[in-house]
Amino acid sequence: MSNKERDRILRAIKPFVVGWINKGQGGGGYAPTPHEIAGIHHTGNLSPAFGDIVRIRGRTVSIYPGTNAGLARVNDIGATNDVILLPPKTFTADQVIADGVHICGWSRWVTVLTGEITGGAGASLERLTVARSVSSSSAEAAILAPASGVFNIRDCDITMENTGTGAAYGLLNDVAGTIIKAWNAYLYGDAASGNGYGTFRDTGVACAIWVYGGHINGSTFPCNE
Repeated sequence: MSNKERDRILRAIKPFVVGWINKGQGGGGYAPTPHEIAGIHHTGNLSPAFGDIVRIRGRTVSIYPGTNAGLARVNDIGATNDVILLPPKTFTADQVIADGVHICGWSRWVTVLTGEITGGAGASLERLTVARSVSSSSAEAAILAPASGVFNIRDCDITMENTGTGAAYGLLNDVAGTIIKAWNAYLYGDAASGNGYGTFRDTGVACAIWVYGGHINGSTFPCNE
């Protein structure tokens, strides 16, 4: 076939091919620039490295390293209603959750935090495990209350083990005017020598820990009141 004949055939079938493409994509032909990441022109996957942290802020998706520093970074720059998706990985550093930020793991079996976690006002932890273990003569906790407001926990395992002489608390609230709320969570404090409580509230301070469903246990008592 000559080039001239080939070109004639291609010109003849072009309208039909373009029509098929438009019909399959819902119309529009080529992808506009810029365009929505969730638009019809995207048929593949958003593919961060498997162990990365994904932050969703409104309609913007950002990727951060799946490391202690990466998690600290998304907390440092966190804004209200940010959703942070953690990979199936263990994070070992202490973390302070930014106010209003929602941190979600893959599941309580595969996303694990082993540092001390301090809650944020209006923030949440969801679908992950906090499993902290230390040897200390002081009272230690897996999760601490926020500086103000309400911190939320949903579908998590929270355990604190102290192999020293100090106490162990799964949740600790000793901050006036604050509340920790836990839904469908397993809360446990295990102390080798001191008192072990799943939840501990400073009864001399106007604060609260509310638990809905789930299970509370401790090597001494489930809670201190």
